[in-house]
Amino acid sequence: MKLAHSSYLAHALFLVADAVAAAKVNADFSLLAAVTNLARLAVLGLHSAPEGWAAVSG
Repeated sequence: MKLAHSSYLAHALFLVADAVAAAKVNADFSLLAAVTNLARLAVLGLHSAPEGWAAVSG
C-alpha cells in the first residue's frame, strides 16, 4: 500500500473516531442538562404526578 493511501486511511479513521467521541460528549452534556433541570424543578417543589406536574403547597 502506498504511503498516501495509508495516510488517507488513517485520517479517515481519525475523523470517524472524532465523530463518535463528539457524539458521546454531546450525550453526556444532554444528560447533565436533564439532571440539572430535574434538580431545579425539585428546588421549586415540583414533582411528577399521574395527572402531570404538581407543586408542593406549603
